[in-house]
Amino acid sequence: MRRLIPCIGCSRCAVGYEAGFAGRRVMLCADRGGREVVDGDGCTLGEPGRPSPACDRYDICIGGHAAVYGRHE
Repeated sequence: MRRLIPCIGCSRCAVGYEAGFAGRRVMLCADRGGREVVDGDGCTLGEPGRPSPACDRYDICIGGHAAVYGRHE
């Protein structure tokens, strides 16, 4: 029988924080399509290890912006 691995001790877990001053800590499961999990959750599908940091990728183009060229329009 496979051992139950808690989400907080699984390498497939991603831990991050919500945006804002009062952003709470969130844990996301990479095996479950990014579904949010809590400390008490776990399963037999995970891999022991350390959770990785969660990150969001944004596709932003600032070419031609004053922050790049220092000009005012």
